[in-house]
Amino acid sequence: TEDDPQAAGGGPKGMGYPSYSDVALQLLENGYGPLPLRPGEKRPAVEGWSSLPIDEEQVDRWAAMHPKAGIGLRTGYLVAVDIDILDPGVAQELGQIVEDRLGYTLMRVGRWPKRVYLFRTVTPFAKLQIGKLEILGQGQQLVAFGIHPGTQKPYYWPSGDSPLDVPIDKLPIVDE
Repeated sequence: TEDDPQAAGGGPKGMGYPSYSDVALQLLENGYGPLPLRPGEKRPAVEGWSSLPIDEEQVDRWAAMHPKAGIGLRTGYLVAVDIDILDPGVAQELGQIVEDRLGYTLMRVGRWPKRVYLFRTVTPFAKLQIGKLEILGQGQQLVAFGIHPGTQKPYYWPSGDSPLDVPIDKLPIVDE
């Protein structure tokens, strides 16, 4: 529908979302590159995030430094189709085109009707943009869990499933 779906709850009490220290290792095991986010922002809390290796040791280090941080996911093998449009009808139409052409997948919402769809690729490619539709590729990231700076509410996954539930290798494959 064009109406705002209900946010799926979860996460530590009082936060409304899982923290970096609570779930980053699980995200890593599911094939994602979890990044700690600056408090109240959409950008990572660490320098060099776009090229640093993200392994268990790195995640443990970041979790100790930023335990309650929100969580970003680095793109590259993960691809995100970002519909950055506030017109509900246009956003819904673009969302339907994305699902029809690329397949049904995880969708994350920060400020409805804007939304992000997750896919994977075998060969990473650079960011692509057509107006307010962005395809986040190599060297980008998206917020998976945290508080949206505009709404002051948690980002959410309307279907109930998130990257905590769906490993990256189960996402539909796309190419450039």
